Amino acid sequence: MEKTKLLRTVGKNIAIQRLIKDISQKELAKRCEKRAGMLSNIEKGNGNPTVLTLLDIVIGLGID
Repeated sequence: MEKTKLLRTVGKNIAIQRLIKDISQKELAKRCEKRAGMLSNIEKGNGNPTVLTLLDIVIGLGID
C-alpha cells in the first residue's frame, strides 16, 4: 500500500471512530494530550504519526 494512501486511510478511520463516539477533535486532543491541529492533520492524511501517538489516540477513543 502506498504511504500516502495508508496515511489517508488511518486518518479517515480515526475521524470515523471519533464521530461515532461523538467526540470533537478538541476533546480527543485533550484526552490524548496532543494538539487539536495535529489530530486534524492526521485525520486529513497529512500527518505521519508515530506508533505511540496512534496508541494515545486509540486509548483516547476507547477502542482496540
